Amino acid sequence: MNIIKKIIFSVFVIANILLNAQELEGKWIHMKGINVMSKPTIPVIEFKEGKMISYDFNRPIDSTSIVVSNNFITYPSGVKANFEFLSDNVILLNTNPDKSLMMKYFKIEETDTDLNEDDIKMKISCLELYVDENKELKIKQSSNSDSKTLEDITYKGFSIEKINETYFLAIYIDELLQYVFPIEEINRTSMTIFNSSLNKMIVQNCE
Repeated sequence: MNIIKKIIFSVFVIANILLNAQELEGKWIHMKGINVMSKPTIPVIEFKEGKMISYDFNRPIDSTSIVVSNNFITYPSGVKANFEFLSDNVILLNTNPDKSLMMKYFKIEETDTDLNEDDIKMKISCLELYVDENKELKIKQSSNSDSKTLEDITYKGFSIEKINETYFLAIYIDELLQYVFPIEEINRTSMTIFNSSLNKMIVQNCE
């Protein structure tokens, strides 16, 4: 009987390890808020075939082997980082033993659209970024087609960036990519995006 229990427990542990690893597979992005400095500027991580690959948005920076077990990621040095799923597409990743660096990562998933990239660019030409009373980054239509400002910072409006089949609204400041917002869905009249707090927003497209 004890042998059977041990076998069942072992199968459960192995299944749990495999499940954790499979759930992590893919690319994840850290969505930063206003006036938050980070390096890389747009942190993206990818879990793939026993490796964790780090990016500055879509530019590869580093790759390392990892072992995923019981909500822990173990690096070759022996350092462990724990993680937890806050939802199916959001994880909380801790890279310090004292939990001083807890970062939310959002899973990058394909944008649902029938539009091509040129069509999408036309749909965003009138949009601008603003900060609401809760210091959250939001997006709205604007009649100002010239340079726009965000807390005294001037920028030229949104552009479109892409990771695999996922489109992002992107803001460049001084020619450096500073903010991106994943587009979940976009059609001819509106788009659904995620803001810096990972809340969904429906924005009306430009004419």
